[in-house]
Amino acid sequence: MEIEEIQKELDCLYAKFANHTLPRWEDLPEIDLYMDQVIALMRKYLNIFDADGEKLLTPAMINNYVKMGAMPAPIKKKYSKAHIAHLLIICFLKQVLPISLICEIIKIYLSVYSESE
Repeated sequence: MEIEEIQKELDCLYAKFANHTLPRWEDLPEIDLYMDQVIALMRKYLNIFDADGEKLLTPAMINNYVKMGAMPAPIKKKYSKAHIAHLLIICFLKQVLPISLICEIIKIYLSVYSESE
């Protein structure tokens, strides 16, 4: 690959990421959602990472994150805005960190701060 091609690809990536924003806490759904609704919402929020047909989040992944302690369990099979926030953090961090480290980071954070912070 030539330098010009690499620069062009980097410029495209920069433009893609520069125009992407995450939802603020206030913008997350106030009502609790079922798993399929969570998956659809997360696809919308994280479409920037959608590449090569890889699924960024699946129901099995969410269940594993709960088992690993990276996020709280759903209440009566419903996920709150706190769950959505956890998933956003996990999905962004897993682009550069192993999930085991992400779990530790979240546990340390929650031991210092309450979930509402």
